Amino acid sequence: MPDVSLVTCSKPTTHFGVVFLFISRIAGVSAVWDEIDAAWKRNGVVCQIFLYLVDNRQKIRYDKFEFLCRFGAEEGEPVVMEELKEFKLLDPLFFAMAEYEKGVPHRIAHFTKVRAYAALIGRQEGLSGQLQLVTEAAALVHDIGIRPSLKKYQSSAGKYQQIEGPAPAREMLTKLGFPPRMVERICWLVAHHHTYRQVDGLDHRILLEADFLVNALEEEMTPQAIQAGREKVFATKTGRALLDAMYPPQTGE
Repeated sequence: MPDVSLVTCSKPTTHFGVVFLFISRIAGVSAVWDEIDAAWKRNGVVCQIFLYLVDNRQKIRYDKFEFLCRFGAEEGEPVVMEELKEFKLLDPLFFAMAEYEKGVPHRIAHFTKVRAYAALIGRQEGLSGQLQLVTEAAALVHDIGIRPSLKKYQSSAGKYQQIEGPAPAREMLTKLGFPPRMVERICWLVAHHHTYRQVDGLDHRILLEADFLVNALEEEMTPQAIQAGREKVFATKTGRALLDAMYPPQTGE
């Protein structure tokens, strides 16, 4: 498969042009490159095309591709899509967490579901690319402190997870090549994913909401607990809509 993270211009571009690529969600990468090549020949445009495919790249909404057109590139100048490169870290992180939780399928299933909800809420709430990445990565590692908490305290209580989680999260994220600024933010989120007061940022809010959506079902929360969570945890329009779809508010609430 071609490396779609780098596009180069083989000669100076001399005029403006805008290329709109409408590619089906099931189109192959070869079709993408055919469109890019044809677009270059027609318009002399070098485009940074954010190929966030619906199923494995998170910035896309439905079947649309987001892209940034850049005009007048120097000959041979590379256009590197750093944001796309960083999103490629999510799959290795998923497998690293699966290996970390090897033999504990319910915890692997849990972070998989939390990540799915966090990704959906983040997209619908319009997170920037990097904040979306931070949110999804935090969702994958948010419970990484359970294992050391059980070993040290014989308990997986949230307060212990928040104490013990950042260290293994930092080690894993750094080893996989996450940028230092992201590592620190993700570790902060791990250290506060059971902290519901003074929520700091939309990434924190979305992580709390996504975790609650999964816990509500897994823990078979009572209607009273769900209503308390609706009032205390949820603030985004998307998160509230998901909660209401799963647990419709009772008349008079």
